[in-house]
Amino acid sequence: MKISHLLTLLCLLLVVGCTTTPIARVRPNYWAQLLTENALTTEELSEHTTTYLALRGWQGKALRKPDPILKDLRAQLLQTPDRVGLTVFAEYAYLSGHEAKNLEEKVPLLLTAARAAYATLFDENMGPRLDPLDPNLRFAADLYNYSLSELVDLLLQAGKPPQKEQCFALIDGQLKLLKGHGMDEAQGFTQTLLAFSHKTTALELHNRRRGLGVPVVTVRTPTQLLPGQNLLHPPVYQAGVMPVTFLLRFSDPWCATGENLSATCELWKPLSQTQVEINGRSVPLEADTSLALAEVYAKHEQFYGLLNMLRLLRGKTMEGNRGLFLLEPYNPQKIPVLLTHGLMDSPLTWVPMLNALLSDPALTEKYQFWLFCYPTMNPIPQSASELRNSLLALHKEMKTKGQAWDDMVLVGHSMGGLLSRLMITASGTQFKEQEQRCMEKAEGDPELQAYLKSLVNFEPLPFVRRAVFIGAPHRGADMANSGIGAAGKGLMDRPEYIRAFLEAKEGREEKLLSQANGIANLAPDSLFSLALGDSVWSPAVPVHSIIGDMWTAGSTNGTDGVVAYWSSHVKGAQSEVVVQADHMTLHKKIPAIAELRRILLEHLKKGPCIQK
Repeated sequence: MKISHLLTLLCLLLVVGCTTTPIARVRPNYWAQLLTENALTTEELSEHTTTYLALRGWQGKALRKPDPILKDLRAQLLQTPDRVGLTVFAEYAYLSGHEAKNLEEKVPLLLTAARAAYATLFDENMGPRLDPLDPNLRFAADLYNYSLSELVDLLLQAGKPPQKEQCFALIDGQLKLLKGHGMDEAQGFTQTLLAFSHKTTALELHNRRRGLGVPVVTVRTPTQLLPGQNLLHPPVYQAGVMPVTFLLRFSDPWCATGENLSATCELWKPLSQTQVEINGRSVPLEADTSLALAEVYAKHEQFYGLLNMLRLLRGKTMEGNRGLFLLEPYNPQKIPVLLTHGLMDSPLTWVPMLNALLSDPALTEKYQFWLFCYPTMNPIPQSASELRNSLLALHKEMKTKGQAWDDMVLVGHSMGGLLSRLMITASGTQFKEQEQRCMEKAEGDPELQAYLKSLVNFEPLPFVRRAVFIGAPHRGADMANSGIGAAGKGLMDRPEYIRAFLEAKEGREEKLLSQANGIANLAPDSLFSLALGDSVWSPAVPVHSIIGDMWTAGSTNGTDGVVAYWSSHVKGAQSEVVVQADHMTLHKKIPAIAELRRILLEHLKKGPCIQK
C-alpha cells in the first residue's frame, strides 16, 4: 500500500474518532435552571418561545420587529386557540414592551402582554385549561404580574395613577380602565411602593406569597379607630402602612378587538382576604408583607439605634405614639393577638417576629395582630392601667361585631410581659393596702382618688384567654439596682400628660406611684415587685413562658443578661422553653418565634380556654 493511501486512511480514522458524541452529561439542575430562563429573569426570550417562533419563521433580526410578529401570532391563535401559544405571545409582548424606548410604545405592549397572560389563565374561549403541572401556568401568572407591575410603575411616574378612569391603546384596540373594588381608598395614599421594584435590607427573610396581582405597600395617615379619653385611656389606631394587591380584571374575551374594551382596576388587602374569585375560580393573591414591615421601620427610625433607645426614656419621644395599633382593617372573625414591647423599646421590636408569623397562612387566616405602644419610663401600674382601659373600651366597641374578640391572646416581652400578666391578674393584698393609703392621701380629691385607685385595684380581663411571657421579670431584675439602672433613672422624665395632671394635684399623689418609674418598679425589692408577687393570675387563663439564656438553651440556672431564670420562671405555666439568646434579641430568635407559633396553633385546636 502506498504511503499516501496510509496517510489518507489515518486521516479518516482521526476524523471518525473525533466526531462529537450525540449525548453530553449536564449538571443535575441544568433543566430546572433552563425552565427559569425567560424574559422576566434574563431579559431574553425563553428557549420554548424562541423555538416556537423559529418554527413559524421568526428568528434572528426578524424578532426585533414586534408589530408584524404579534399580529401574525394573534391571527394564528384566533384561528386555532392554544393557551401555550398565548403564553408565547404574552412573553414576546412583555419583552418588547420592556425594551421599548418611550411611554407611548411601552404601555400598549405591556397592557397587551398582561391581557394575553390573563386570557391564558381565565379565558374559556382559548381551548382546554392548562394542566396544573404545566410550567406555562405559573409562567402566565408571572407574566401577568410583572407586565402589570411595570405598567403601574410607568403610570405612577407619568402622573397617571390607575385609580383614575382613563383609556389606553392596545396593539389591537383601545382599553378603558374602570374603578373597581377598593380603588376609592387609593385617594388617601401618600406613598406607594411596588414590591416587584424594591427589596428590604432590614429583615433577614423576605416573605412573599405567590399568587396573582401586584403587591404594593401603601402609606397613609394612621386612622383613629377610638379617640383617647384621658391620661389613662390612650387612642386606638389603624396603622398607616399596609400591604395591598393590585389586580386588573379584563372584561372582554381575548378575541375581542375595537375601541370599547375595558378592564377593572381592583385593590385587595391580602392580610384580610387571601383569595379572590375570577370566572368562578378561587385565585390566591400575590402578597408581600415583608416590604410593608420594612416600610414601618423606615417611617419610625426615631425608635431604633442606640442613641434613639436612650431617647425612648424621654417622655416626649413616646407621648405622641402611645396607644393600641392595628396592622390591618379590623376583622371580627379573627382572634386578636396583642404584642406589648418592653423597657426602652417600641412596637418596632416585633417586626422580625411579625415578618415570620405573617408568612404563615394558618395564622393569618385566624389571627389579627395588634401592638401596644407606651412610654416605658412611666410606672408600670400606670402603663398597665392605660392598656387595661384601652382594651376594655375596644372590647365594648368590637364585641358586637364578632365573638373572636372574646378569645384574645396576649404576648409580652420583658416589661411588656408584666403588663400582660396584670391583664389576667386580680390585685392582691399588698396592692389593696396601697389602695387604702392612696385613698387617704388623696382624700377630698375624687379625681385623684379615681386615678390612683385605677392603678392598684383591678380584675382579670374576662376576654383574655391565653398569655405568653417572653423574658418577663416576674420577680424583678437586679439591673434596676445597678449603676446602669441608676443612670437610666436619671435620664428618665415623665410625659407631659402625666406631669401636668400630677402637678395640678400639689404633690398629694402617692409617692410609690407618681415618683417611681418603670426602672424603679423592676427592682426585686420594690413595692411593685413585691405586690405583683402577692397577686395571682386567673386560673382560667393558661400561660406560657419563653425564657432566654445567654449561653445554653434549656438551662434553668442562667440569665439572659438582664433577667435571670429565677425571675422569668413561673409555676403553673402550661409550657416553658429556654432559648439561647440575650434579653434584647430573645423574641427575635427563630426558636422563640417557632414556640409562639406552636402556642398559637395549639390555641386554635383547644378553642376558648375560659372556665364556665
